[in-house]
Amino acid sequence: TDAYNILMLFIFCIVALAISQTLWIKAAGSLGILVASLHMNAVPFYVMIVMVLMFDESWSWMQALGALIVGAGVIYSQLKSS
Repeated sequence: TDAYNILMLFIFCIVALAISQTLWIKAAGSLGILVASLHMNAVPFYVMIVMVLMFDESWSWMQALGALIVGAGVIYSQLKSS
């Protein structure tokens, strides 16, 4: 790795973050915060599914369990307190 590769990495990261933030705001506005945050936090799980289905990678039950815990946490955080 040299300075050019690191610079390109930062440029692509900034562009990706800008696109991601724009899409997040649009999704939260139309879907609602609960559904948008649930899907945003489930992205690693979605990537794992794509990797298993398209690239013949191995399934990790620990990562699937982690995605389930994150999803449950997001749903729990959105429940109304009584």
